[in-house]
Amino acid sequence: MFKRLSSYRAVHHRLLGLCPQDAWTGDGFAFYVFGLAPEEGRACKPDNSSIAIFAVNEAQEVVITVKILTPDEALSTAWIQEWDKPEQAMVLPLPPSWLEV
Repeated sequence: MFKRLSSYRAVHHRLLGLCPQDAWTGDGFAFYVFGLAPEEGRACKPDNSSIAIFAVNEAQEVVITVKILTPDEALSTAWIQEWDKPEQAMVLPLPPSWLEV
């Protein structure tokens, strides 16, 4: 399903693997998490890399959104953006459980 999506193709070159690192479902949606390599020219520690989260409507098999989440070095906040609208990014605090991942 993913290979045909423009959102998947846009981030494919940065994927750390072809299979999601995590997936779950709830309320008619499926969520798939893919690890991302750092953008070219950006250094990043292995435990501090970005992830792409695909939200899929299960009934229609349609991707609703793709978010790119990039934690800061302290793993206290994350830069969150739409894959196709980086200018609409926001910074949000990460929960303490993020450190346990």
